[in-house]
This record gives sequence, C-alpha cells and structure tokens, in this order.
Amino acid sequence: MNKTIFISLFCLFSIFTSATIMFSQNVDFGAGIDFSGVGGGPQRIIVKSSDTFITKIAEKFDYDEEKLQKLFHNGYGRNELIKLILITEESAKPFNDILKLREKPMPLRKIARKYEIDYRFIYDEAKKIELELKGE
Repeated sequence: MNKTIFISLFCLFSIFTSATIMFSQNVDFGAGIDFSGVGGGPQRIIVKSSDTFITKIAEKFDYDEEKLQKLFHNGYGRNELIKLILITEESAKPFNDILKLREKPMPLRKIARKYEIDYRFIYDEAKKIELELKGE
C-alpha cells in the first residue's frame, strides 16, 4: 500500500517537473534579490547641492551655512529661515530653542507672540532682507 502511494506520488512529481521543464524556458523562479549593491564596487553618494540664496542668508547673519542648508533641504523656506533668525535675534534666545518651537509645529506668529515680538515687524523685515539678497 505504501509502495503504491509512493510510486503514484513519484509519477505525479515526474510528470509535473517534466512539463514544467519543457514549458518554462523563459520563466524565472526566485525571490528577486539583487546583490549588485553588495560588495566592493564603487558606491554612489548623493550630495545635495548648496542653495546660493541660503549661502547669502548665512553670510548676512553670520550663521552656520551647513545647518541652514540642511534645514532648507528638509523643507524650511528661505523666507521662513530669515524669520526664524530674526525672531532669534529679537528674542535673544538660542536658535535651536526657536527651531524646536517651530518643529512642534508652532506658527511663527505664535512664536513671536510668545517672546513679545511684533510679528508684523518680523514679516516686513524678512521681506526687505529677501529682496535685498535677491538683488545682490
């Protein structure tokens, strides 16, 4: 009995594999793993280019350009960075403290209000500085 089951299973397996071999010339089996990035070959490093306007902002306010570039590439706008710096200067608080509030996210108007700074002044001043730096 066990012998006949074994022979039957073997025959089914043989028929299946032979049919598969005949008709599967262009069929690939596998998990689709690509090992091309593994090994000693050269690796491509993507470097984000520097924004020249951010460079101008860093020079004008004597701020860390690398930090401002990183913030810009993470989604902060040019005018927004100018406003953050102006709020920092007006409040005499560290830039990182102002940045933490912004990341909560707290609107710039509320940050200015928190430190009793006229946001209209920040807004107008940032616009003037932006136009000034664009004109250079």
